Amino acid sequence: MTHYRTALFNIPWPARVLSATVLTPAGEIEVHNTHVPPGSSSGWVKIAHLTGLYEGLAKETPGLRILCGDFNTPQAELETGEVITWAQRPSRTGGWRVARAVCGGVGTDWDTGERRVLVGLAFPFPHRHVAQCSTATGSGRFARLERPSQS
Repeated sequence: MTHYRTALFNIPWPARVLSATVLTPAGEIEVHNTHVPPGSSSGWVKIAHLTGLYEGLAKETPGLRILCGDFNTPQAELETGEVITWAQRPSRTGGWRVARAVCGGVGTDWDTGERRVLVGLAFPFPHRHVAQCSTATGSGRFARLERPSQS
C-alpha cells in the first residue's frame, strides 16, 4: 500500500471507511472498504453515508477503484438483476413500489440514496462492467472496473 486517502468521503462517521492506494503491476488501484450503518438503527445516517460514498467515487479517474464492504443493502436482488432497496414495498399488483415515507423522510430520497451506490457507480462509464455473483447465502452485485483499452 502506498498511502491512505482519508478526505475523499464526506460521511457522518469517517471511521467507517478504510481507504488505501495499492501499487500493482497493472498500476495503482484505489481500494475502499466500508461498513454502512443499518437504516433500522441509524435512520438517515445510512443514506448520508451512501451519498458521501457516491459523491466521492462518482468522478472519472484515470486509475481503477474497488469499493467493498457491508452496505446493509439491498433488501433483495431479483433473478432479473433488479435491485430492491429498503425503500421499496410489495405492490398490490405483485411488483414493487417505493414507499411515500421511510424513517420520517421521503421514500424516493431513500431509494435514490441506496440505488446510486448499488448500480449508479457502475455506469455510465463505458469501461466499467458489472458482473453478478451468486453465493451460498444469496446473490450480490459486484462492480468489476476495467481500464479502457489503450489504442
